[in-house]
Amino acid sequence: MNRLGAPGHLARRFLQSVRGGWPTPDDQTWVATLLDADESELFWSQSAIDACHGIAVARYVGETLPARPDLLRAALFHDIGKTVNPIGPIRRSIATVLAALGLPLSRRMATYRQHAERGAEILSDHGHTGITVDFARHHKSAEPPAGVEPSVWDVLRRADHLA
Repeated sequence: MNRLGAPGHLARRFLQSVRGGWPTPDDQTWVATLLDADESELFWSQSAIDACHGIAVARYVGETLPARPDLLRAALFHDIGKTVNPIGPIRRSIATVLAALGLPLSRRMATYRQHAERGAEILSDHGHTGITVDFARHHKSAEPPAGVEPSVWDVLRRADHLA
């Protein structure tokens, strides 16, 4: 995918990453209520930037579609593929712009740009199925994968872009 993406979303993510910070104790407690020990270990392997973003996405989803722990899990883990080759916010931004312009990427940046597929593989390897794997793999796509209700997909995508 060589689209630049929503500029507002990208700007918010960049500012959040520069501001930094780890999830609050309240956020950490909330995540602990949603995940088992193995899932928690996987979730907290993410960078602070991605953990905070996943929590923000999950909170939005939880407010919009309550009583759907499968969707909360999907939101928390959708960027887990970024753990494969962590790069900082500046390189993330450069990789996004270079890809949008169709310019060559370094190996590290190319790996970062493949985080959706890599995340789906990681989640499958950890026993996740369904919407959790689907959202990790396809969260950049406007069209829901087979078997996912369009209204649910719209909530997940909106959450990802607003958080």
